[in-house]
Amino acid sequence: MQRAFEKIIERLEEEKTMAYNTYKNYEMKVDLGRAFGVENAIEIVNQVASECDGWIPVSERLPEDNARVLTTIKTDKGSLGVEDCWYSGIDKCFKTYVDLEPLPPQIEVIAWQSLPTLPLPEPYKAESEE
Repeated sequence: MQRAFEKIIERLEEEKTMAYNTYKNYEMKVDLGRAFGVENAIEIVNQVASECDGWIPVSERLPEDNARVLTTIKTDKGSLGVEDCWYSGIDKCFKTYVDLEPLPPQIEVIAWQSLPTLPLPEPYKAESEE
C-alpha cells in the first residue's frame, strides 16, 4: 500500500508543478489556488500514509476465504509476532501456513495484511499500546 501512496504523491507533485508553471506563464490566480490545493492534498496523503502501515485489525475485517495472509499474533503472555497463515472462512479461523492446522488457543490473531514484499513489516500495535 505504501507504493500506492508514493504514486499518488508523485502524480500530485506533477499536478502542482503544472499549476505553478501555468500561473508563472500566464499569471492566472486560479492556477495558483489550484497549486495550493494540490499542496494541501499532498500533506493529507503524507499524513494518511504515515498512519497506515497495511495492517487490518481482525475486529474491523477478516480476509477472504482461503486467503494466504501475514498475521500479527499475540500470545497469552502478551508477546507479539508475525506469522504466515491461511484464513479459512468455512472454519472461521487462521491456520498455520506450514501444516494448515488452526493456531493454538493461546495464540490470538489481532491483525492481518496481504503478503507484502520483503522485508517483513513490524507487528501491528493498537493505538492504546503505542
